Amino acid sequence: MEQRTKWQTLTVQEVVTRQNSSLTTGLSPSEVEARQKSHGGNVLSLPHQTPAWRRFLGQFENPLVIILLVAAVASFLAGRPTDSLTILAVTIVNAIIGFVQEQKAQSAIDALTRMVKTECQVIRGTDQPRKIDAAELVPGDLVLLSTGDRVPADLRFAETKNLQVNESALTGESLPVEKITEIITEETGLGDRRNMGFSGTLVTSGSGKGLVVEIGDRTEIGLINALMNRTENLQTPLMARLENFSKLFGIWVIGFALMIFTVGIMRGMDMTEMFMAAVSAAVGAIPEGLPAVMTIVLAIGVKNMADRKAIIRKLPAVETLGSVTVICSDKTGTLTANEMTVQTMVTGSGFFSAEGVGFNPGLGHVYAQDQRNPAADNDLRILLTAGVLCNDAQLVHGKGGWVIEGDPTEGALLTIAAKAGYAIDDLRRSFPRIDVQPFDSGRQLMVTLNQHESDSYIWVKGSMERLLPLCSHAWKNNSPAELDQAKISQQVHSLARQGMRVLAFGFAPWSGQQLPEILPPLRFIGLQAMIDPPRPEVRDSLAVCQKAGIVVKMITGDHPA
Repeated sequence: MEQRTKWQTLTVQEVVTRQNSSLTTGLSPSEVEARQKSHGGNVLSLPHQTPAWRRFLGQFENPLVIILLVAAVASFLAGRPTDSLTILAVTIVNAIIGFVQEQKAQSAIDALTRMVKTECQVIRGTDQPRKIDAAELVPGDLVLLSTGDRVPADLRFAETKNLQVNESALTGESLPVEKITEIITEETGLGDRRNMGFSGTLVTSGSGKGLVVEIGDRTEIGLINALMNRTENLQTPLMARLENFSKLFGIWVIGFALMIFTVGIMRGMDMTEMFMAAVSAAVGAIPEGLPAVMTIVLAIGVKNMADRKAIIRKLPAVETLGSVTVICSDKTGTLTANEMTVQTMVTGSGFFSAEGVGFNPGLGHVYAQDQRNPAADNDLRILLTAGVLCNDAQLVHGKGGWVIEGDPTEGALLTIAAKAGYAIDDLRRSFPRIDVQPFDSGRQLMVTLNQHESDSYIWVKGSMERLLPLCSHAWKNNSPAELDQAKISQQVHSLARQGMRVLAFGFAPWSGQQLPEILPPLRFIGLQAMIDPPRPEVRDSLAVCQKAGIVVKMITGDHPA
């Protein structure tokens, strides 16, 4: 097995040297052309394509169809050409139906593959970036990434600026990963290689620059693709049963024909006549219509699946759905909506909840658990303001609905503020940002300094474990109050046991125009707890599976964050 370079263990300069590239001008056009010839394109290998003629002949590999073909020959030899032609017609029509269905499915898959095209920004030979098709990338290319870009190949990051990447497609972890440039140890798992960018993942916030180290089939997603291509084709339960039936039936028919032939000879009858009688009996016992009926029923099943937007390439595969006993499902984006949603807020004055899931602020509203009016609660107003100001994401309404540009967690904070009736843009204009300390995974805090009229305020969000020790007071009823750290810790653990991710918020007045190196004592505002909600259809789907006796198991790549 070819030894793969552990790029995460090398310094940026070592990667530059190995790739014979530059962090300012990338590769020269002549070097790019040479590497394209030696390395090929940045594309994943497709499974071996079976020729059309071979797929058509494959329709005759069914054991029962083979028996029918033998019966057709025997009928012709027995002087029954009409029966022979009828059997041949049945087998040919059966083959045509199966071939046409597979051809249509293959064409649909090929069309979808051609539709997927990724572009990226590279620097080649000059210091000016240009956009190219990601398929043209070669090892050593210098790639620029920004919010919303899809990582076009496996990269070793050379520069990052608040860069976070959603790697759920590769690792199953729904939370974005903050990227760095420092070296990482060799034994670090794939989900923790924070100095690497992997093909197919999505930049949620920030910007960065990286050198291409692997392309095409050598990327991490390419290795998965290769494993998928090597997967053996297994027989479906129906085809396995049909093969066993055909063998047993063939033995029974031959035995029955031999018995007729033997009994006739023993009774002194003509050998030729008994042979023709035995062949006729064997042909008559064969169920000529069974393959056609089976093919038509499977074709109807394929059509029904197509109406539900599922492409089935081979007819017998549709039958396996009826034989399923266990379903192993991914979590992120399959069972869940992959849209972080704030569900509970805790302030000094009490608990608040929110209805609706996703990033559409029009779906649901905020309400107090003790029937108070949320719009009139100053503590909730301060909490939601902190979530909007200490935030780099954007909530955008486009053609496809409401989407988040940036970190989904920060998007959830914007959505809950909008649900409560706050205009995000107006709020940010009223509190313009004058300084920021981006979120750092080591510090587990994000800090901003915002000005409001003649006053300035420090806003902090992060983990309860890091923020709470920085607080001297709580904020309750629009004034400082005694801080009960034990009670707050208990609230956080209670929410965490419900599967929620909890963020804590604090603030403090500040007179300077820059953030201090050491934060002043903060006032603890409250908590916002969020989940990646299950898809609305999951409950009914699980109920259907349970009713059908199917066991559903969740398989996830989540690891402790």
